[in-house]
Amino acid sequence: MALRSFVASNPCRYGIKASRSLRTYQNISGIGSWNDTRFDYHPCVVTSHRNFATDDKGSDKSKESNLPSVPTLQDAKSMDFTMKSMNNDVLMILAGMDNEPAVEEVLKRHIMCVDEVDYDGAEKTFHKIRAENRKGMVKYTFPYFAGISTAVVCAFGSIPLCFDYNAVHWFNEQYVTMDVPEPRDLETWLEVGSWSWNW
Repeated sequence: MALRSFVASNPCRYGIKASRSLRTYQNISGIGSWNDTRFDYHPCVVTSHRNFATDDKGSDKSKESNLPSVPTLQDAKSMDFTMKSMNNDVLMILAGMDNEPAVEEVLKRHIMCVDEVDYDGAEKTFHKIRAENRKGMVKYTFPYFAGISTAVVCAFGSIPLCFDYNAVHWFNEQYVTMDVPEPRDLETWLEVGSWSWNW
């Protein structure tokens, strides 16, 4: 009886397989013939093609309802692109992707929860936190700017020190003291560069 009720409650999924199991069970136990067993189920028929329902009415209204809707100009103009208009789930996803405006908005909402203030009050606290966080930033970033500036100056300064005869000759007399080639070997800037490239 339990197997019958289970098959009857799940006709489409278990109807075919369970009916075979029930037939075998009845033959072994002798509780009755298969013809005495009555329950309704709808077998699932597998076909090699798909059957799609069609609209017999053929009305234009039903066809238009199937068309994908597109946003209007009014919808586009009414869209708010600010972070404050987004919900918490979207903000958490963007913040997890290291989106800085989203991280700032999450912090503002966290301030609202902790301090129990409105959005304007949370923004004031946020600006205080950001100002405090940026104190001493010039001191900590000075080595980076100094290194970048030195690299840029040396990069552009190496051009005349390699190809300009006057700059190369002055640098050679002050620091290198290498023998100067014959004047006929220093007629072009490429020849000057081949000489300065030795040191």
